[in-house]
Amino acid sequence: MSEGDGIDGGSSRPAWGWAAVSPWRRGFRAIDRQLRTDPTLKAAGVTIRSWSGEPGDTGPPSVAMCPWIRLTPKARVGSGDWESEGWQRADLTIAIETAVAGTHCDPLMDLWWAIVLALFPPPETPRHAEAGRVRTEAIAPPLRFPAPSGHVVTCWGFEPGRLRLTTPAIEPIVTTGRAAMLMGRGELTLTLCVATP
Repeated sequence: MSEGDGIDGGSSRPAWGWAAVSPWRRGFRAIDRQLRTDPTLKAAGVTIRSWSGEPGDTGPPSVAMCPWIRLTPKARVGSGDWESEGWQRADLTIAIETAVAGTHCDPLMDLWWAIVLALFPPPETPRHAEAGRVRTEAIAPPLRFPAPSGHVVTCWGFEPGRLRLTTPAIEPIVTTGRAAMLMGRGELTLTLCVATP
C-alpha cells in the first residue's frame, strides 16, 4: 500500500467523488495501519492483504507469502444503535484470515497472539500510546454529544473500550496443494461513533 496523507496509509480524499471519507473506511484502515506498522509483524515478514487494490488481494495465500494475514470489512445486520438524530453507534466487523506454512498449529496460534499484541500492546511498551491514538482518533472530526449524566462527551471515532477480538483465528484449516499450509479465520469487531447530521 502506498504511503499518503491519510491515517489509512493512502489518500485521505474520498473515493468516487463522495463528499466525505466514511467512518467505516477510516476505522478499517486504522486497524490495517496498526498491523502493518507493528514491529513484530514486520520483522516476521508477514504478508498483509486488505483489499487496497493490489493484485494479490483476491487470491489465496501461498507458502511463499506465509505468514499471511488478510483483513476484510464485513457488515452485520442489526449491529448498530441509533442514539439520537445526531449520532449512532455502529459495529464494524473485520474478518481476519491467517495462514502459516506446514501443519504445525503452534505458529498459527502464535500469529494470532502477535495480532492481539499489535492491537493491544502492553502498557509498558512504546506502541501502547500509538495504539490508543489510532483507536481514539481514527475518525475526524470528533463528535460531541450529551451523555445520560448531562455532561457533553467528546468521542474521536472508536467508542472507548469497544475494540473486541470476538473470534480467535486458531482453528487449523488444512489447504490442499503442493505444499501444506494451515489457515485460520477470526473476527475483530469495533464500535464506531457515527455522526448523522
